[in-house]
Amino acid sequence: MKKVIILGGGVSGLVSATLLARQNNFEVLLVDKNESFLNVLRLHLTFQEPLQNFQKSFSSLASKFNFKFLQKEVIISSEDLLRWQKESFIDQINESFDYLIVSTGASQVSPESLSTSKDAIVLGLNDFISEKWKDNIFQLISSENISFVGGGASSIQFIFEMYAFLEKYKLKPKINFFTMEDRILSSLPKVFHDYIHSKFRNKNTYFYSNHKIKSITRENVLVESVKARTTEEFPSDITFFFPGVRPFPFQMETNEYGQFMHGSYIYQNIFASGDCSYFKSNGDNYMSAQIAVRKARIVSRNILNHSQNQSLSNFNYKELGYFISMGGLDGIGWMLAPMNVLFGPPAFVVKELIEKQLEFFITGLDTYIDF
Repeated sequence: MKKVIILGGGVSGLVSATLLARQNNFEVLLVDKNESFLNVLRLHLTFQEPLQNFQKSFSSLASKFNFKFLQKEVIISSEDLLRWQKESFIDQINESFDYLIVSTGASQVSPESLSTSKDAIVLGLNDFISEKWKDNIFQLISSENISFVGGGASSIQFIFEMYAFLEKYKLKPKINFFTMEDRILSSLPKVFHDYIHSKFRNKNTYFYSNHKIKSITRENVLVESVKARTTEEFPSDITFFFPGVRPFPFQMETNEYGQFMHGSYIYQNIFASGDCSYFKSNGDNYMSAQIAVRKARIVSRNILNHSQNQSLSNFNYKELGYFISMGGLDGIGWMLAPMNVLFGPPAFVVKELIEKQLEFFITGLDTYIDF
């Protein structure tokens, strides 16, 4: 029986563990520093629901899907990967392997030039993952001025859920929304920006493009205009900070099959998938759950094929759509082609259906179709 170790229990790692554990010829060990899987696709909903609604213990998942779980943080470097490949052994967990999958995901960007005072209230993704944001609920509902930093999907989904949260208290503070880009969701068609921006006008929210946060204090944020190189201070009682994410601990390049590459050298028994990976193939490398799932599936298939001395499959998957929730029954996204845009309730429904796929998968119902 071949042994597969998977480092990282996010979407990609969990999908690989589940798929490979179905094969009778694999012993699968999933290693993660946390005790529970968190469906990060639903994290913005923690404004309205407890975090535990979107968590499932790895131990219960391991029992359900017949893999093993070890709660342990493993530090990874290029040198570690080279040593592990040569020895087929991970010293940090004292485990040998036939195949290794690195699915460590991504972490929030931490700008080096940003200055933050000790008493400033700054909330980012990690504060919602840990529920620490709840320690600042009183400050949130008493805030007259709120800042949002970052023009990506996380900022949009969190700000609309925050609107709903504050409306329960009949509150409508002034909100300043800053991004370094020309517009919201700059990688998507301009219609996305226009639709979201139109909603801001009814929410006492003011949009500032091409602005970089320089410092955050208890009372203010100092912002620099990227184009004019001038600075301005804005009152801010609390700052939501979503500057984006980057591969963790670093971007791992793979060949078209998902095998890790160091220069021109290919590690035959080490694969990478999910947000930490970059496949040199015709497939997409967006840091999205959709791509993470597809990379996990191709890597799992290729490990099975490799163990049976069969040819490996290329990763050629292209995103079929991208949707963003805007609270209530509102949303925006594209399907099949970026210019085929859906708005409002139809977009919200499609977003919900896409996210339900992962929830179904965790219960044992695989609704993904391989292409």
